Amino acid sequence: MHEIELSVSEKFSKAQRLIAAIYPTLTAFYLMCNRKEVPDVTLRLNTRTGISPTIEYSKSFIDKITGNTLYALLAIEMFRLVLHHPTSRLLYPVDICYKASTIICTDPDILTIPMDLNVKEEFPTFDEVKAINPELDYKKDFFLEQIFAVLKSKEEKENEKPIKMPGGDSSAPIATGGDNGNCSDSDGQQSSEDIEQDALNKHFSPQNATKCVEGWGQNDMLDIKVRNQIIKEMNNDGWGRMEGYMKDRIKKYNELHYDPRAIFAKFTRSVFSTVCTFTRMKPSRRFGQKFIGIIPGKRHEQQAKVLIAFDSSGSMYDDDLAKGLAFMESGLRHAEIWYAWWDCICTDFEKARFPKPAYDLSGGGGTNPQCVINKLAETKIDFDGVILFTDCKFQWENPRTKHNICIVRTDHSWEPPKWIKWAFKLKDLVKHC
Repeated sequence: MHEIELSVSEKFSKAQRLIAAIYPTLTAFYLMCNRKEVPDVTLRLNTRTGISPTIEYSKSFIDKITGNTLYALLAIEMFRLVLHHPTSRLLYPVDICYKASTIICTDPDILTIPMDLNVKEEFPTFDEVKAINPELDYKKDFFLEQIFAVLKSKEEKENEKPIKMPGGDSSAPIATGGDNGNCSDSDGQQSSEDIEQDALNKHFSPQNATKCVEGWGQNDMLDIKVRNQIIKEMNNDGWGRMEGYMKDRIKKYNELHYDPRAIFAKFTRSVFSTVCTFTRMKPSRRFGQKFIGIIPGKRHEQQAKVLIAFDSSGSMYDDDLAKGLAFMESGLRHAEIWYAWWDCICTDFEKARFPKPAYDLSGGGGTNPQCVINKLAETKIDFDGVILFTDCKFQWENPRTKHNICIVRTDHSWEPPKWIKWAFKLKDLVKHC
């Protein structure tokens, strides 16, 4: 039996064995994927399906390629995944982005397996980009955004050129060859190599690129899952034949970076109000039509109430503090913000657009953030979140309060209490303003 006549499941099994043998690290990511047959596609990766990506394919396309070719295509898709091309690095136009991504992810060792020469030539490689710009360095310039820029520049130049018809006669027919230049058997049937070449030609065509990137899109949960798996693999000797440059790129795009915006975004999501109020504008349907207008329904307030409390024990109110406050307010622009000052005691909570100047609250026995929690209990004002600007020079036991507490600390501060979930430095906020 010719290899192209194998079943779909047999070809995927062979491709998986080749991935495990040549790129053991990629096996974990292949097993992470679901598999789904989708009509009118070739082969693509869908990262919008949740925490696990999905390999989508059509049986008609898989029937036209060998197991070796399927391995090469799947390895390219796995490299796209670990380099975060589908989840966070999509560029426009998408057809150029897809081609640039394919060039980046076609590791040289992918094409070392037995494959028809004409079929192998259908895969885009770095040599194609090098021919456009000979000054490109494989070590420094071989990343998605750079390759995308080169290909886009080439297309823009080609679009500016006037279209010339052969022989100067626009009515003259253009020979197409009928079979795209592929050789046929004596009985008029295409050989298996020609069928495979045509299938790959369609797969890598600009027209098909739009379908291939339909499932690409932002997916933070999947990014984190991929990054955590790469961190596990970094200390393992499972890279196989992968070149050192490719390893370095994968490690670079999966390093953990401290991002205060991401931390604060999680905090803002945690303080979103769950308070409901009764309203006649949205009647409850559970009581039936006859009670509409009589028994009110419920609606969410859709607005959080947040307290920002400033430590008045040090020189906190300066330009950096103002910038940090601007950062906070930008993330909480849909929230109702209240302000207070505290040291050993806490001032009254005030709802205002801007905080008032610092109060002198010294002389009461030392800085104690517990006074803010006590004030909350005293006033019985229900806040969804509490943000403390402080130098953390205090000892504070966990108050077991229902409020989400976030600490923003100064440059020369002590470490925040270990039980605090949300904490970062003021200078990091200012740097990202």
